[in-house]
Amino acid sequence: MDHGSGGYMTRIADGTTYSKEERTECLRKMQAASDAFYRAAASTGNHAFVEFTGIMNEYIKLCQEAHAQGIDFMSANTHTGSPLPIMGHHVNYLEEKLDCIYGPSLEAAKLTLRIGAPEVPQEPCTRRHDGDGGWYDIMED
Repeated sequence: MDHGSGGYMTRIADGTTYSKEERTECLRKMQAASDAFYRAAASTGNHAFVEFTGIMNEYIKLCQEAHAQGIDFMSANTHTGSPLPIMGHHVNYLEEKLDCIYGPSLEAAKLTLRIGAPEVPQEPCTRRHDGDGGWYDIMED
């Protein structure tokens, strides 16, 4: 697998797909990168920052599911126009993460961010990072 952007961009431009083995290795590296990010993010004690790990892991899950169906997820993005298979529950999860990160800021600015599945109610973010690598539930009043 080419680790620089040159080989990747050439493959995308000429329509060459990645092999099953290359995609498997990529998934392994993606998970390792997400795991490393989580460890670093958790050490900050910033709950919203840690939530980006959930976004990364959901993307990895989408790629794993595509890979299991024989789909070359490596070129699925807005630049190529190639989609990853995605279901409503994936979108709901991403919306929950984005709301946890940006929700109060968007609300204060009277802005909205909708990425889909408006028919499914979203639960508010109810967990906080304790700053020591753990989580606690927010109690409703």
